[in-house]
Amino acid sequence: MTCNVGGMTALKTVTLTAELLDKLPLGVLQDCQTIAGEIQRDAAVMLLDGTPPPYDLMISLTDTALLLQIGSTEMPIHFSPLRRLMIDYDLMIGAHGSALRHHAPHSRSEAIDMGRRAMHNEGAEMILKQLAPYLTADLGTARLLFTLLFLLTQRRQA
Repeated sequence: MTCNVGGMTALKTVTLTAELLDKLPLGVLQDCQTIAGEIQRDAAVMLLDGTPPPYDLMISLTDTALLLQIGSTEMPIHFSPLRRLMIDYDLMIGAHGSALRHHAPHSRSEAIDMGRRAMHNEGAEMILKQLAPYLTADLGTARLLFTLLFLLTQRRQA
């Protein structure tokens, strides 16, 4: 779902800060840039302060949160409530890959993938709750933010 206001999308730009980009290995950097492009193209967000879209979104990383900034509004997505879910999500990704590599029955890999998608949605819902004081967003936007956060936290754990 894309949030259109007068034919415009909700986000004019999505920028990952230079400090963030400089710390990423090439593969993770490319994945993060791809997700940032998808966020820019597909995001459905509306600031609760009444500022109309389109917005310029700046994304940075602190030790404890992914920080989204639109104008003077800073919106943290804290890692701690999501940490256990991300560990389990990573295990599900590994289990799905293993099932595919070992030619497990299709029903098994499909069941694992359904569980992974459910975890992804759960993480997205948790992100929506964290952002609720600042903005409204759709589940698709929150899923993209979860993916970005997951990529960045995997890089930090490596």
